[in-house]
Amino acid sequence: MTTSQRRGMVARFDQGDSIVIAPTREHPMGDLLIRDLPAATHAELKRRAEAESMSLQAYVTRLLEQHTERPTIKEWLRSLDELPRHPELDGAEIVRAAREELP
Repeated sequence: MTTSQRRGMVARFDQGDSIVIAPTREHPMGDLLIRDLPAATHAELKRRAEAESMSLQAYVTRLLEQHTERPTIKEWLRSLDELPRHPELDGAEIVRAAREELP
């Protein structure tokens, strides 16, 4: 992608038509183009980015990074299935005991 093509994408981005996250040489990344983003969503993302003193691109990148750092619900539930079982422990008894310790 040439610099002029990237500028064209940024111009479209600034008009609220799309969101483009462009890679740098230091941190190669994939591009993401979101078409038909509702204007209200775009405005709210922009407002939140400004409140954080961030560019919209940096703010959306941070949101996506935070989201993908956590496992999905399916992945998390699957990891629970892999935990060792303790048949000698009764969950209800443990909860009761913990409640009794509360002030």
